[in-house]
Amino acid sequence: MASSQSEIGAISKKKKRPRRKYKEGHFNLCHMPCTLSDNLLSLPDRGRRKHNFRQTKTVISDRQDRDTDSFQSTDSDADVSGVDSDIDMYGIGRVGSASHHDHDGDAFALGLGPSSRSNPLPPSTSASITWDSSSDSMEEDPSNLSSAKIRHQPIHELDEVHVHISDGDCGQTRRNGKLDKMPLLSRSSDDDSNSSTQQNPNSGDNTESEEDALVESSPLDEDDQLNRHDLLVHSSSSDDDTNSSTQQNPNSGDNTESEEDALESSPLDSDQPDHDLDGLLYPDAQVTKKESLLLIMAHCLRHGLTHEGLSSLLQLLQFHLPRDTFFPVSKYLFNKHFEGFCGPLDCHVYCGSCQGYVGTDGRPCSDCGKVIHYDDSITSGNYFIIFSISQQIKILLEDPQIQNKLSKSSDNVHSGLCYQQLPMGEGDLSVTWGSDGAAVFSSSNFSIWPLQLMINELPYAVRRKHILLGGLWFGSGKPRFDSFLKPVIQEMNIMSSKGVSWVDAGLNPRNSKVFPGPLTCDSVARCQLQNIMQFNGKYGCSWCLHPGEQVEKGRGHANVYPLTNLEELPRQRDERAFKQDCHLAVETNTTVNGVKGPSIILLLFHFNIISGFVVDYMHTVCLGVVRALTFLWLENTEKPCYIGNCLSMLNERLSHIRPPAEVMRIARSLSNRRYWKAHEWRAWLLHYSPSVLKHVLPFTYYAHWMTLVTAVYILSKNCVDHTMINQAEVLLVKFVLEFEDLYGKEYMTYNVHQLIHMADSVRNWGPLWSISCYAFESMNHKLGKMISGTQYVQVQISKKFLLSRILPHIALDCFQESESQRNFFESSINHFPLSKSIQRDVSGILLRGAPKLLRLGNNEGNLLQQLGYTCETVLCYSRVSIRGVTITTDTHTHKRRKRIDCYISLKNGTVAVVKRIILVCLSCNEINSCSCEKTCMLYVSVLKIRSIFVVDRQRSITHGGLHSVKGHKEYRLCSLTEFESKVAFIDTGKDEVLSILPNIVDQD
Repeated sequence: MASSQSEIGAISKKKKRPRRKYKEGHFNLCHMPCTLSDNLLSLPDRGRRKHNFRQTKTVISDRQDRDTDSFQSTDSDADVSGVDSDIDMYGIGRVGSASHHDHDGDAFALGLGPSSRSNPLPPSTSASITWDSSSDSMEEDPSNLSSAKIRHQPIHELDEVHVHISDGDCGQTRRNGKLDKMPLLSRSSDDDSNSSTQQNPNSGDNTESEEDALVESSPLDEDDQLNRHDLLVHSSSSDDDTNSSTQQNPNSGDNTESEEDALESSPLDSDQPDHDLDGLLYPDAQVTKKESLLLIMAHCLRHGLTHEGLSSLLQLLQFHLPRDTFFPVSKYLFNKHFEGFCGPLDCHVYCGSCQGYVGTDGRPCSDCGKVIHYDDSITSGNYFIIFSISQQIKILLEDPQIQNKLSKSSDNVHSGLCYQQLPMGEGDLSVTWGSDGAAVFSSSNFSIWPLQLMINELPYAVRRKHILLGGLWFGSGKPRFDSFLKPVIQEMNIMSSKGVSWVDAGLNPRNSKVFPGPLTCDSVARCQLQNIMQFNGKYGCSWCLHPGEQVEKGRGHANVYPLTNLEELPRQRDERAFKQDCHLAVETNTTVNGVKGPSIILLLFHFNIISGFVVDYMHTVCLGVVRALTFLWLENTEKPCYIGNCLSMLNERLSHIRPPAEVMRIARSLSNRRYWKAHEWRAWLLHYSPSVLKHVLPFTYYAHWMTLVTAVYILSKNCVDHTMINQAEVLLVKFVLEFEDLYGKEYMTYNVHQLIHMADSVRNWGPLWSISCYAFESMNHKLGKMISGTQYVQVQISKKFLLSRILPHIALDCFQESESQRNFFESSINHFPLSKSIQRDVSGILLRGAPKLLRLGNNEGNLLQQLGYTCETVLCYSRVSIRGVTITTDTHTHKRRKRIDCYISLKNGTVAVVKRIILVCLSCNEINSCSCEKTCMLYVSVLKIRSIFVVDRQRSITHGGLHSVKGHKEYRLCSLTEFESKVAFIDTGKDEVLSILPNIVDQD
């Protein structure tokens, strides 16, 4: 589409470059092999482009040069000069578009690989494309998600390509091929996408580049076994053909970067990155060139540096280096070393009017009939980004450290009944998945909605660290999930049927099928996913057929779910009846039992649309029932439960609490309760409120509140058996049945109703901590910090997320001689503060602090002799970390004003305070200098305690985690294997209460 002179505007004033003429060439396209030992940062010069680009680089290689380390031209006339690229500090600025369309027009045809759209060449350009081998139809390989379509041929069959481009004026660039495999991302087919300067329709005129070019990608053989390094190299050599645009998000404000940054000029030909990156940065330097680049990039990701911040940092570092030292003098040269690791992004567009799914090519919307143009949708921001889940899993599983941590423990999701019904074999995996929105701007309603997944077979701390992204939606309001999830469900069905191929540490090929596990989200998103009435309508519950009831509340009405006796318990939904309701709803064009029609989730293999969804206790309990009741106690003066006149007393009690390190925030005043986060409400529920509210909240309300506290505590333990689940279910039903009499029918909200289904969620999928949105909420916070400007929010997050995931794999062979450098790099990538204390690793137990040599007294010596040790001197430490939990001595705790970490519970049920952490030699008495085997022990004071909270005397149910302190009992030595959990010491100024943490894995 030609642009008028008035439309070009200010951008056309930039100095134009001479056009590049292309001559006829005959190329063999073949991939460049790469081994694990290849230097990933020493890559050939990649093709780059601007939004208004003038040059293109054709990556070519002769067939006989497959084993070489660089691409060689087969035609002396082929032009392989470098090309500019509009990239920001992290390689951002190119939005690649994957070209997919529905096979046979079936909008819900799952398991069929989408194919590329093929646009004709401009009139002044001619091309002939031939294949040396015939190809099969796409239907025969449903796992091929990215087969490019040229004359209905998949790109992996492409062997020889003859391209002739005339010397005439090249029109718009046309797509004619695609990369078959992309690292981390869904494979994109827009190798030759239109380059244009796209702007928000509301912010200025649209402008197109004057020249385009045809770029050829090197296809990958479908049968090749590629490791993650192969994928990285291929992505770097094939991501030239991305859809470049300068998109502005609606209502997001002015662009924070200057036009010169957005359209940075190409460096001189002599300004090429140094390919010898394994050498020292300069003579006698502590780091190599590669390590220096990795540390700088990790620092940029950790602190979210902008363009200007990176440029300033590079200039500052230049002043500290010897002259003639290799170092990137500009952000362009710095980014060039990381170019291609993320590849083009797989962008799927949707209708701007109804949010109906359109895909990766322009066509009429199947819902409203509006004609959708792909490029216009990208310009308007009506698109979302899809990531390849299988590639992320492949790269993750090929990490030897991850392979050693794969397991199926009985105290996790694996204890659930639904998990045990999955057809999983040896080595297969499952994922907990969900989506929760997060606001990104304080002055607008725009938010991000990432689709996140966690591998259940990894320990909880590891799976939280390695959360996968399946997609990213950005815009105002919630996404339309049937559009957002369509490409994700296609890939998940392929993973559960064909599996993910990867190579283990012994170079053995493996294949792991990946099955969908529990889906956790808030109530509004759940109703959309199931395609049922929302909770404020009739039959709006996801798990039962409670019709609800409209009652007056305040100045309006509210839909409530009253329940006053067990006989009124509603009938449970099941999948078979749900599908029947779907068919009936379509036939009658009405809502049946709250079901509006079929849900796209029904197309997901091995997933039950009823039991597959779980009650998320972050939204339902902490941000729902707990928050609402606390506000009710403190604000509703007409209720007998009103305690707002005691607010100063409650705040005084909260101010005395010194929680352990596992609770992120210090207890804040209830006066600031409107600003409390979800984990603060959780701490209030489980630890603070039992002591703070005692003798303040009327006894009837307090006893009722403790039934909820005890039930959630039981369901949040490390391991929950069926007896414990049944006890918790009794308490939850009792809480709901008594709720209406205490607070009134108008407060019988849907959040209160969901409590009767929470025990079933734990019975099906494991403890509350393993199926909650807390991990996804934490990831949302990290993704939000990746935004450094108001433009291209989706692209900023996508590129930086992928870089943060791939950097550790690039750095596998780095930092071998400096542990401090590796620790700094890992702390930057994983977003945790670098420890400044002295550390010593003994059999996987981390001792922290400067050790002190101590001669044992009679009491400690006698205790050691009783255990069979004869040493007289030991080394004492102030802190020890076991299973990620930090324990301190009471003397170290006294030095800290806000935290107490010296109280622990042991496996025999006792509670103790740690007096000393000692390191004992098992063979000799020269502990300070010997190299003998050593063991760590705790010298503790066992406390006299008693349980003070009897919740149900009739059923003898007590809160097993709350105890009052009655004094000292005895001293003893215990090994760290006896450690069970941390204990929160709650001193309200009147009572001293010990609250045992329900688990040590769900940390803030």
